Amino acid sequence: MKVLLVGATGTLGGAVAKELSGQAISFRCLVRKTADTTQLRKLGAELAHGDVRDNAVLAEAPVTLPRRRRYSTSPLAISGII
Repeated sequence: MKVLLVGATGTLGGAVAKELSGQAISFRCLVRKTADTTQLRKLGAELAHGDVRDNAVLAEAPVTLPRRRRYSTSPLAISGII
């Protein structure tokens, strides 16, 4: 299983990334090119550069989950905006 995590450079997303890493779950993080990804790289995360508001980027971010489910810590995703 592979998870696509957006918001991973934030406080909540960073905690989710640590939890995924601790459970040996493979994950890819959608991050901005300007983001500090030091901690994510230490956790072994794959990095995909882009913006969560760009549907084309999300559509091209392959994950190996049924029906390409995406888990997000973004308030936009939680509120149903994206």
